[in-house]
Amino acid sequence: MKYSVLGPTGIRVSRIALGTATFGVAPTAEHTDRLVGEALDLGINFVDTADVYGNMPVFDRPGAPKAADRAPAEQLLGRALRGRRDDVVIATKSNGIVGHGVNDRGLSRRHIIRQVETSLRRLDTDWIDVYYAHDPDPDTPLEQTLAVYDDLIRQGKLRYAALSNHPAWQVTHALWVADDRRLNAPVAAQVKYSLLDRAAERELAPACEALGLAIIPYAPLHGGLLADLAVLDRDVSGDQRFGAPGSPTPRSASLGRSTGTPVTGVCR
Repeated sequence: MKYSVLGPTGIRVSRIALGTATFGVAPTAEHTDRLVGEALDLGINFVDTADVYGNMPVFDRPGAPKAADRAPAEQLLGRALRGRRDDVVIATKSNGIVGHGVNDRGLSRRHIIRQVETSLRRLDTDWIDVYYAHDPDPDTPLEQTLAVYDDLIRQGKLRYAALSNHPAWQVTHALWVADDRRLNAPVAAQVKYSLLDRAAERELAPACEALGLAIIPYAPLHGGLLADLAVLDRDVSGDQRFGAPGSPTPRSASLGRSTGTPVTGVCR
């Protein structure tokens, strides 16, 4: 396994990260411990999850338990990592819809603190290594989101903050705000990136390289389509793995290089 330094953190993470979006479906809950154990044995030390992974209806598949009967991916991951927590760098995130209430999503102080506490319980850990804003939240000023991340880092519940699916201008703005207000700045930007989707190369990648942030690609095989053409014979492939064809694809992990902007790639 090859490793890269994660942005300005000094932490070395595997260039291949383990994504958990479909935990509970593929692999099933019964096979999760084995998959995670084998990944760690192969040298993978970077695991990507989220508060909405695993038990969302969008992941329902024939032969798998329905969403209401599945445990959250974070909970399955926490169980699988018992006794090996110190061996891994865990990244999780919030902003996805987690309930029926009007405030059950977003990047407000209220929601972030609630979801961090929920993730800590599910993961059975005292801290989260990397915590992403899963997507931009147009209803919450970025200053507020960064301030609560800073508070949680100072409390020891988070080690680092990061951004996912944010355009280059928002990543740059976040760094400016953090510097201006003396807050802990985001250390990485996660983005969908593969040979079929190279939009990140236009602005985000150059910005991260210039500003010293790690780039964390997710879906580097585009839902398996770039793995083998035989995948087209499956009932579900590509973006269909995350819902109807063409639907937004959830996030999951990383790829990296030893010099320049660290890159890490998450496969789900």
